[in-house]
Amino acid sequence: MGDEIAYCFLLDGVSDEDCLTFSQLDSNAKMIASYLSAHQMKGERVLLLFSPGIDYICAFLGCLYAGAIAVPAFPPSGRRILPRLCAIVQDCQPTMGLTNADMRTKVDRFFSDTDSLSDLQIVSTDEIERRGEFPADCMEFQPSKEDIAFLQYTSGSTSEPKGVIISHRNLLENERMIAEAFSHERSTRVVGWLPPYHDMGLIGNILQPLYLGCPYYFMSPAKVIQDPFKWLSAISRYKGTTSGAPNFAYDLCVRKITDAQKKGLDLSSWRVAFNGSEPIRASSIDSFTAAFRGCGFDEKAWLPCYGLAEATLLVSGGKRKGRGIVRRICDAHALEKGRVFDASETCRRTVLVGNGEVSASQEVEIVDASDKARVETGTVGEIWIKGPNISSGYWKNDDLTKTTFLNRLDGAGPFLRTGDLGFIDNGELYVTGRSTDLIIIRGRNIYPQDIECLVQDSHEKVSRDSGAAFSFARKTGETALAIVQEVSFPFRQVNFGEMFGNARKAVREGLEIYIDEIVWVKPGSVPKTTSGKVQRAKCRELFLSGKLEFLAREADWHSPLMTEELDGLSKWVEEALILLVDGDRFSDGSRVDLFRLGLDSIQIIEFAHKVEASFGVRVPVERLFEMDTVSKLIEYLDELGCDPKRLKDKDPGNNDQEDLSIDGISEADVGRMDEKRVDELLKAISS
Repeated sequence: MGDEIAYCFLLDGVSDEDCLTFSQLDSNAKMIASYLSAHQMKGERVLLLFSPGIDYICAFLGCLYAGAIAVPAFPPSGRRILPRLCAIVQDCQPTMGLTNADMRTKVDRFFSDTDSLSDLQIVSTDEIERRGEFPADCMEFQPSKEDIAFLQYTSGSTSEPKGVIISHRNLLENERMIAEAFSHERSTRVVGWLPPYHDMGLIGNILQPLYLGCPYYFMSPAKVIQDPFKWLSAISRYKGTTSGAPNFAYDLCVRKITDAQKKGLDLSSWRVAFNGSEPIRASSIDSFTAAFRGCGFDEKAWLPCYGLAEATLLVSGGKRKGRGIVRRICDAHALEKGRVFDASETCRRTVLVGNGEVSASQEVEIVDASDKARVETGTVGEIWIKGPNISSGYWKNDDLTKTTFLNRLDGAGPFLRTGDLGFIDNGELYVTGRSTDLIIIRGRNIYPQDIECLVQDSHEKVSRDSGAAFSFARKTGETALAIVQEVSFPFRQVNFGEMFGNARKAVREGLEIYIDEIVWVKPGSVPKTTSGKVQRAKCRELFLSGKLEFLAREADWHSPLMTEELDGLSKWVEEALILLVDGDRFSDGSRVDLFRLGLDSIQIIEFAHKVEASFGVRVPVERLFEMDTVSKLIEYLDELGCDPKRLKDKDPGNNDQEDLSIDGISEADVGRMDEKRVDELLKAISS
């Protein structure tokens, strides 16, 4: 085994190889360990500042050999990375930093320009090897299971990164779980490119092959983002059996890999195609399968999974290798209320993809976070986990450790509170979203990814997995909804007016809600974590502070709703609609598509009340849903006898109206209805 390939880094992402055998890996790691031991680094934090490659792996293992606490971090390669790197350094206060010759200049410049960090000792591993002062045959550190192996900083999707303490027990247990869930063995061949600085890239891609004793063929993430063909080409070339990524990478392959390139791919060796997104998009799975079935890709290879840094990595996945994905088609309306029901033929649907089964070594509970009690079967709640793979807490943060890791259920514990929402059905874990990102509109619980998916599917120029939907409070105290969404290159000839209309219509038809603000931004503008997760809270902060640079904001595309001179009825309709949708939002006058108004069912009822109160004319609500333009709405109201001379000085916003009925249901009745009955009414109207 010593002379077998352990790691092979594809420098150009194709065939230029930098390979290391297991014996060479051991020798290089021990040489670094000798240096660290000579400088009393046992128990000290050592910051790893490398580009993806062989040197990073040797340095990480050198820290384990020496008993130093490795701190993987992104090297200072750009302005967006620097704040995160500063936060990590300030939090863990490393004693030493390791890098190599390729990164030394950038690292030195970064630390010399940061006053509080200028005293940190930076060492190049190339220099350690060149000097040869530290023999590789040192007596390596013999850790106990509870000793700290490394600090794994969270991706920071909702806050500043936090240092998760990963012990040797946590690490070994999770590697065992991954091997079991993915049915891995010595003959496995892993191909990957995920960044080595976060959990999936380090534990799932780099350390899992070492645990198995099999090779790992990998490349720089930048190479794959620029040209995803290189990823699939590597699987084909090296006969990879396991490889995976989040949704966006599979979508990238579908969009960018040409038919001509597909002719040279053989993906028949690919047995485990894992997807660790939260939640996993069925559309991404289906599109990739359809696009690469002709290349030998087997849809049974799909293996959705779920994990997080606080659980080392994996929580659920596998146990059904070779079966492909498991779908649950749910009643979307019920899911918003936290209940899980199969969808009927007539209701609005949400397709959920299962995240696999939970390992037998863990205990996973679905909990009502408000009263810390288990929820009933078929109910969405917060995912709580207990097991040997769960970290003991955050580095030097006792308060947050207590609230996150030390929770109890009926006296049992401790349980990790994940902050993720989901449910378990027939042993399958389904993740529906994050509790901190949940949007509450008119009492409805809306998952932001549902809004984002609708917007991203509404136009070919909208980038997938690169948008953030969130709520914010207006000065009036009312809750408003916004989405910041990236537009793909090239964007100079983009028809933003059309995109605004398509996005509003998609969300109106799909969710029956109204978007108050739509902002289109350049690629790379939406903040993401190191693992590619959208940072909705950070995006909201940039949006509200005015620091977000945008290509187009809908306010710049607005003009009065009616462009021609208005008669009495037209003016009344304009004012009534503007009151409901909070402003004159549209650029093409009376021809505007009513769906672009974004009126939800409740607002349609409100509009009908205003018409009846002002003109004394009964308005069948279902007919209002048939109006496809403002001008047709005005014509219809004119046919009903809505004479402006009968307005009797009532303005559209006047609330002093009679208790008139809508389809036999009076306003007073609506006020007395319970929530369930109102929902039934609205669903009936919508259908």
